[in-house]
Amino acid sequence: FYRSRHETRALDITAEITKLFVSKCKEKGQKPLIIIYPTGRSFKRFKRDGVLAIQPLIEELNMKGIHYFDLHSEFVGQVDEASFCKLLTQPGACVGHFNAAGNSMVADAVLRHINEVGMLN
Repeated sequence: FYRSRHETRALDITAEITKLFVSKCKEKGQKPLIIIYPTGRSFKRFKRDGVLAIQPLIEELNMKGIHYFDLHSEFVGQVDEASFCKLLTQPGACVGHFNAAGNSMVADAVLRHINEVGMLN
């Protein structure tokens, strides 16, 4: 989906939306943070192989100097594949949005990150 020549142009579109978001935040004097959420499928692949399905997007963000926070690494150190699925709204299929427990883990990770990089100063 995020291959550079995918017919949907998902990589180009996502990168452009991100760039515009960052630009608008900076215009308003805000510090933008792009958060990359794992899906059940992307988490399993990352846990198994260390490969990020969204690597082309990360490379694009790096090239543009856009600060992002990737939650794959945060979750991989805390839960196994089965436990990760239990953090989603449809745990049996390992899909959906994060449920309350998953959102709590996301909030904790984001708070740690913004403190570490000094975004609250």
